[in-house]
Amino acid sequence: MNLARSVLASLVLALCGAAVAGCAHDRGAVARDLALAGQALWVDDVSVVGLDSGLDAPGGAEQLWLAEGKGVHRLGADGTSELAWRPPRFARIIRFEAADLDADGIDEWVVVMDHGRIRSVVVGLVDGERVVLGRPWNGFLRPVVGPDGAARVEGQRAGGDAPFRGPVIAVERAGDRWSAGEPTGLPASVSLFDFAWLPGVEDRPARLFSFDAAGFLEERDARSPRAIIWRSADRFVGRPIELDRDYRNMLGEEQGVTLRLAPPTSLVDEDGDGASELLMVGGTQTPVVVFENLRLYQGGDVRLLAAAARGAEEVRRSPLLGRAMVAVCPWSPDPDTRVWAAAVWTRLGSGFVRPESRVFLLDPATGDLLGGP
Repeated sequence: MNLARSVLASLVLALCGAAVAGCAHDRGAVARDLALAGQALWVDDVSVVGLDSGLDAPGGAEQLWLAEGKGVHRLGADGTSELAWRPPRFARIIRFEAADLDADGIDEWVVVMDHGRIRSVVVGLVDGERVVLGRPWNGFLRPVVGPDGAARVEGQRAGGDAPFRGPVIAVERAGDRWSAGEPTGLPASVSLFDFAWLPGVEDRPARLFSFDAAGFLEERDARSPRAIIWRSADRFVGRPIELDRDYRNMLGEEQGVTLRLAPPTSLVDEDGDGASELLMVGGTQTPVVVFENLRLYQGGDVRLLAAAARGAEEVRRSPLLGRAMVAVCPWSPDPDTRVWAAAVWTRLGSGFVRPESRVFLLDPATGDLLGGP
């Protein structure tokens, strides 16, 4: 990374913070100016919908993958990109996550697509090529790190397009099919994308957190998830991507619904104590912006949360970047470097103007913006 540019970016942000005595609005304005001045790792005329990191080989270099509507791309530490996988024709990617689901040292992808109906696929690496494993799942799939720290697939569906009305269930692969298992015990009010486990470590029990409809964070009783034992005073999470859908109810009546998808929450251990923290995209109260039938909330930031005696507390926050932050994940491009990668929309597409997205690198120790390649 370009150390001089990184130091310059951090210095400008620090001076801004001192000048305005902590004014978040002005600090955010300067961060946006820096973002548009070229401090990005990667820039392209697409609408990013997902970002995650993982391995293509056991013990290999950690990859950074970016998903936009028409494909998943591999980003290099020098800012280059290459297409790694393309969805079926006429399908559009709306969500992307990576996890090692079979503990073989290689990460699988879980991709949610709009393909006439909402369908999800698991994409694995076979003979060096990314391919779909099993048949598509009608509805929503997600890789979940459970209370024991192991990754697994969970799903939710109720007629395929209905918005998170069925229970969250375990999903297992049986031959070329993904089969529905038992309900996980979460209440019906919690959607598939709105909860995260902090796995138990030594004498610390597992903790279960979820987001309510307004984006407030709640801690649930890990032994009885229907019970809420803490709720945040402020809204923590943003749901930047909204998808408008039409579906028929049980009476055959067509209804319009809006699916609001929270970005994936990553588990990280930034203080090195062996216990995980939550890394997520924070929300704002600013107006909605629209591109095609996708809506994104303007603003957003990275938030690092640690478990407190009861509930969670914010440890670190990034500056506001671009128009809308849509994803964040930890990334180690080499053994000696660890950063947070954040994807934001910096220009909305309209008419003859194409959208623009950028990926920025942030310092995990401070949350400040680092320079590009």
